[in-house]
Amino acid sequence: MSERLVLGLLAVWVARVTGDCGTPPRLNNGSPTDAFLGLSSFPLGTKVTYRCYPGYTFTSGSRRFSTCNADSTWTTLRSTCEKLICGNPGEILNGYYEASDVTFGSQAMFYCDPGIEVGECR
Repeated sequence: MSERLVLGLLAVWVARVTGDCGTPPRLNNGSPTDAFLGLSSFPLGTKVTYRCYPGYTFTSGSRRFSTCNADSTWTTLRSTCEKLICGNPGEILNGYYEASDVTFGSQAMFYCDPGIEVGECR
């Protein structure tokens, strides 16, 4: 346990001495843009930009970046990725649909009215 603590403190000290930030903040339902994926070194002043995963979008007012500060810490990431709203899945003639939600990943089931053949229900 003490070895881990010493190694952790050493890593923090090395980062501060070399002017480097560690891993950038994590974004739920998103990630840093491709330019930053796989990097392990982030010099002071590095501005990491983020994107939301497919099917998600930034909420209004989100700040889509975090910057490596002079003290080798990251600025607070003020971004949120929320599911896209797909809206009404569409109406069908002689039928109806049921959907518990209209956001990305939700499902809608379409049904024909009683007595209507599938070919007449579109």
